[in-house]
Amino acid sequence: MTNFFKRIIYGFAIRYDQALKARPLPVKMVTSGFVVGASDVCIQLSTHDHEYDLRRTLLVGGGYGFFWFAPVIHLVTTTWARVLPSTSFGALTFKTIFDMTTSFPINVSVMLGMNALARQPEVNPLDSIYDNFWPSYTKGWMVWPFVGFTMYRYIPLSYRVLYVNTVSFFWNGYLCFRFKNVDQMENVDLKVKVTGMNHSQVVLPFLPGQIPPEKMKALVERTTKKMNEHYTDWSVKIVEKK
Repeated sequence: MTNFFKRIIYGFAIRYDQALKARPLPVKMVTSGFVVGASDVCIQLSTHDHEYDLRRTLLVGGGYGFFWFAPVIHLVTTTWARVLPSTSFGALTFKTIFDMTTSFPINVSVMLGMNALARQPEVNPLDSIYDNFWPSYTKGWMVWPFVGFTMYRYIPLSYRVLYVNTVSFFWNGYLCFRFKNVDQMENVDLKVKVTGMNHSQVVLPFLPGQIPPEKMKALVERTTKKMNEHYTDWSVKIVEKK
């Protein structure tokens, strides 16, 4: 069985490599669309009380991953391979910093805009970019310089987009989680304004003071009954042991 799966994986890797060499950009675009879309699927399925939105996955995976991210990274990596192929420390540092101050902020803005576009009309893309760009960009400096440095130093040119896509699976998940948290806080703030309750009452709606008296009475009765049953069982077991 192990050898069977090894043969499947090896065969897929060979075919993928052949396709990548024959049609580099289309294969990178399909790969990027799949990876970014899969990241969004994982985020949606891991979100409680959320109905899966196929339109959102298609917009994020196709609009950003397929049509934007892969072509941009393909252009950036192939251009550096022609203009500055050196892998010296100085060259690697220059390429990484240049990417972080040019293509990276643009990619972050497009990703945030696509996430917002998938949530329209609740979220405005321009407002979303304005609110989320700086936190996302500064967090990116903790991850992507290392990715860029190692990519230009160790990863062959044909596989650099795939390498970036692998990291972007988790990075895009982080950006999606930012949206989820922002959406939840906006809903809380809206409910506070509409109802006049404070934040603790909205976030913790089942505090005793918020439960109707009849429901509270039934809850207390059920809890008391369960406690008495457990106490009786515990007492019987102790008597039997003696």
